[in-house]
Amino acid sequence: MKRGLSLYLEVVRFLAAMGVLLGHSRVLMAPAIPKVLAVHASECVIVFFLLSGFVIRFVSRSREQDWRAYASARAIRLYSVAVPAIVVTLVLDRIGLALAPEHYAALDFFDGTGRWTEILTSLAFLNEAWRAHIVVGSNEAYWSLGFEAAYYVAFSAVFIRSMLWRAAFLLLWLAIFGPLVAAYGLLWLMGAWLYDVVSDPAKLARIPTPLAWIFIASPLIYPVLKYGVFPPVGSAFHAYDLRLTIIAWCYAALLASAFGLHIAGVARVVGRAEWIGPRSEQAIRWLAGATFTIYLMHQPLIIFFSAIFRTQQRGALVQVGAEVLAFCILLALAEVGERRKSQIKASMRSLSRWTLQRG
Repeated sequence: MKRGLSLYLEVVRFLAAMGVLLGHSRVLMAPAIPKVLAVHASECVIVFFLLSGFVIRFVSRSREQDWRAYASARAIRLYSVAVPAIVVTLVLDRIGLALAPEHYAALDFFDGTGRWTEILTSLAFLNEAWRAHIVVGSNEAYWSLGFEAAYYVAFSAVFIRSMLWRAAFLLLWLAIFGPLVAAYGLLWLMGAWLYDVVSDPAKLARIPTPLAWIFIASPLIYPVLKYGVFPPVGSAFHAYDLRLTIIAWCYAALLASAFGLHIAGVARVVGRAEWIGPRSEQAIRWLAGATFTIYLMHQPLIIFFSAIFRTQQRGALVQVGAEVLAFCILLALAEVGERRKSQIKASMRSLSRWTLQRG
């Protein structure tokens, strides 16, 4: 992958995580955040899905070319953030409930500090199977892992050589996760297909440069779709009415298509971005390395801050201060989980060798 495209996607990934953080913060903690910055959370998740498919296709063609490497890397990727996210949620919820129970009681998705059945279901990533929408404590944002992990599992079918067994595997997958997860999986697969396009110089060269610039401008259709074409449907992923679900999916598919064209255009015209120095590259990749943590741990943290600091009744300065503090804490949490994937992998290898030697 070209250095310029890689860095650009890192920036997009970080901005998408910030879009979700700001969107939830404005509703739950800091209403002073300008609306123009905070009404794009669902659309940012659509971007995440597309990028996830893109990245998984990339790693499956580079460093995860067999099922063992793939399964190990995906498990570490998921559990390095899923376990800390649930622990952080349970701790903050318990403290917050003790200090401000009325604040948590007002949350329509909160029904306690987390039952064992909810925790185990979430750790198995079955929390969104057949629209279950199981929420552990105040961390409703964890829902997307029920989609993301399902797509990791579905993509592992590429390692099954027999078409018959592959079909049986995918049918079993569909029976477990249900049609809604499968429907949005098409957007995820769009990202995987997009990687095949942009990684092939011959295919990329077929895009004329003027057309590439038009592709780059394709996200400009976003406000037209959001405010002019589609009616408000709430969450694009949890519209329980069938009609609204179909409308939400069509909206998401068009947005994903526009953003996919945008990436293809960027891939066509971008080079190595030599104007971005090593220090800037390091900073970009460092920030992008915290996106999973920002996404999965922000909600219990901002709800906790809102409860103990009463930020929604305070001025803009207090709200902005709470937002900055939450962001810094999320970066710190990334240091003990998401950024330690290589160390976790090395520890697992050492444990495996020790187990074999003992056996």
